[in-house]
Amino acid sequence: MRSILVVNTALLVGLSLPLCAQSVPKNIAAKEQQSAPKYSIDFIEGEPVAGIGAIHAFSMPLECSSDGTLFVSAVQSLNAGSPPANLAPFQPPMLMISVSPTNEAHSFPLNNIPDLSDITQVADYPTDSSVVFLLSAASEDKKEKRTYVGSDGQRNETTVNTAPHHFFLVLFGRDGTYSKTIQVEDPFEITRIGQFPTGMYLAYGYDRTDHTPKLALLKEDGTLLKYLEAPKGGTPESAVRQPKSSGAFFVSPTQFAGQAHSIYLLQNKTDSPILEVSESGAVRVIKPKLRDGLKIDMLIPSDQNLYGRMSDTKDGSIFEFDENNGDVLKRFDAKKDQSGRDIACVHDNKFLSFKQVQGRLIPLSGNAVPASDEGSLNSPDSQ
Repeated sequence: MRSILVVNTALLVGLSLPLCAQSVPKNIAAKEQQSAPKYSIDFIEGEPVAGIGAIHAFSMPLECSSDGTLFVSAVQSLNAGSPPANLAPFQPPMLMISVSPTNEAHSFPLNNIPDLSDITQVADYPTDSSVVFLLSAASEDKKEKRTYVGSDGQRNETTVNTAPHHFFLVLFGRDGTYSKTIQVEDPFEITRIGQFPTGMYLAYGYDRTDHTPKLALLKEDGTLLKYLEAPKGGTPESAVRQPKSSGAFFVSPTQFAGQAHSIYLLQNKTDSPILEVSESGAVRVIKPKLRDGLKIDMLIPSDQNLYGRMSDTKDGSIFEFDENNGDVLKRFDAKKDQSGRDIACVHDNKFLSFKQVQGRLIPLSGNAVPASDEGSLNSPDSQ
C-alpha cells in the first residue's frame, strides 16, 4: 500500500470489460449510496514528532506505506538554511519526512543526490522498503545567461541550465539513506510513478503532442517494458486541461495508491473511473456507484477496500467502496475536519493523519463509531 497512480509499436494488454465497469443508473446508485451505514471518526492525538524541526506547512495528499508509516512533504523552515544548490530555480524547498507508528522520524533530502543539477521534483512513491522520487533534472551543469521580459514589460536577466534534461528515479532507503539514481526511458511526459513489490515501475503521463494519457510498465533499470491500454472509457480523452482563452495547459491531478500487488489510479475530481493495475500489466476498471454530480476528490490509501474523499460532504466526507464492484459500503465524517482532507490512510481500521500546531507535527489516530440515526453526519453534534 502506498501511503493510492503509454506508441505505434506498443505491446498492448488484452482486456475484457468486467461487470463492475458497466454503468449503473444514477437513481439506483443514489439509493445504494444512501443505504450505506454512516460513521463518525473520533481522533486521538499522539506525542509531537521529535527531531524534525519546525513544520509550518505541508502539501496534500499525505501518504502511507503498508506498515502504517506516514509520509508528509513539508515546506522547509526559513531558518533551515539555503535551499539545495542543485534545485531548479523557483523550486520550493520541500522535504519529505516519514513518521513510523512508533513516532520514529526520517527525512529524505534531495540535496543528498549526487551528479544531478537543476532538479525539479515531479512525483514520489513510498513503498515498504524504499522511497522513490521521480525527478526532472540534468546530469551536467551548463549555465547560460538569458534575458526575458517580465510582467512589467522590463527586460530581466536569469541563469539557466541548458544541458539536456531527462527523467530520473532516485531511491532512498526507509531510513533516509540515498540508494541510487536511475535514468528513465521517457518517450512521453511522465507525471506519476509507482513501484510494485517485484521492483517494476508503473508510469503515467501524457503524449507530448496530443496530450492523450499514457500508461506503461518500466523495468527495474528504468527502461520501457510495455505500454498498457485500459478498456474504452477507462481513462479520460486528455490528461491535461486547457482553458479556451489561453494557450497554456494544466496537468490534471492524478493519484496513485498502492495496495498489496496492485496500484490504483484516479484522475481526481473528474467522472473518470478508478483503474486497478496489477504487476502483470492487467488493467481493471472500477466505477464507484455514486449519485449524479458526486465525484471523488482524492483516494485515501488503505490496507483493504478503497476509500475516497468526496467532492460533496452532504452524505459523508469519506466513502468506503467495495474494490470488486464499486458499491458504497460505509460513509464517514471526520470530526473537526468536515472535508476529511487530511486523512493520510486507513491502516488496521484506523484513520491516520497529522495536524500542525505551532510548528510541531502531531500524529492523529481515528476510530470510526456509528453515527446517530437522528441526523446527518454533518450536524453540529458530529463536529
